[in-house]
Amino acid sequence: SARNYDGLSSDNVSLAIKREDMKEKLPANGQNFHLDKKLYKVKTVKEQMGVVFIQLAGYRGSGAR
Repeated sequence: SARNYDGLSSDNVSLAIKREDMKEKLPANGQNFHLDKKLYKVKTVKEQMGVVFIQLAGYRGSGAR
């Protein structure tokens, strides 16, 4: 069934970070991730040739109907 999310918008962010610059372990899919004082969920994490690519999804707005 379809859902109507009235007033809901999304913020998607893509990050590319050199693995050697990361002090923490890699985040897991679905994990909370704070960036610039905003909360996101990790969508995907991939590592290629020493670079970590992280896609984040953040949601804001009114509730679902």
